[in-house]
Amino acid sequence: MPRSEIPVGGDEVGAEYLTWLWHAGESGEERTHDGAPVRVVLGQQFKLRAPDGTGAEVVIKGEHASTSRELFVALQRGALIVTAKAQVDLNGTVVAGNLRAESLTLNGCKLPKDAGKPVESGVAVEMGEKAGAEQEQDRTRMEDEARLLTRMGLLDQVQDALDDAFREFLELRAGKGWAKWQEAFRAWVDKNAK
Repeated sequence: MPRSEIPVGGDEVGAEYLTWLWHAGESGEERTHDGAPVRVVLGQQFKLRAPDGTGAEVVIKGEHASTSRELFVALQRGALIVTAKAQVDLNGTVVAGNLRAESLTLNGCKLPKDAGKPVESGVAVEMGEKAGAEQEQDRTRMEDEARLLTRMGLLDQVQDALDDAFREFLELRAGKGWAKWQEAFRAWVDKNAK
């Protein structure tokens, strides 16, 4: 039966994806989304588990978690990444959060601070509904709404970039290149597990 026809659960495919995504980040791979460069780096916290349930669940935390020997040993014994802290660099704007194999969505996000001018407080006077009439509007409320919409748009762009990477992963996984990638990945893991 060809690899693409083997039935697997969503959690297993998600764990394979997170493991592939981590390797791509460690290898320095960059992707594009809507013409903008995207780089995804997983690190600082990992949870690994073997798809067949054998062995203990491994949690690795810390600044050097993504290069730790414990991570490579867990991967060598067949565990896959099921949860990781992620940083998505979308054309220089970095969004950090948690990625889980079961949902593949970025949760608990930390967005960058606004790089705009400080909000000026006060009331702006603009034309009202009747000709010649003036209506007071709270300008800070409108600026807060605009900032919120901008931040929501950024989250959508980051998730879209992760979805694009997942499509790329699925194409690789269903094609002939998957076996070649697995072989290269295992050799790289074996080398780093020593």
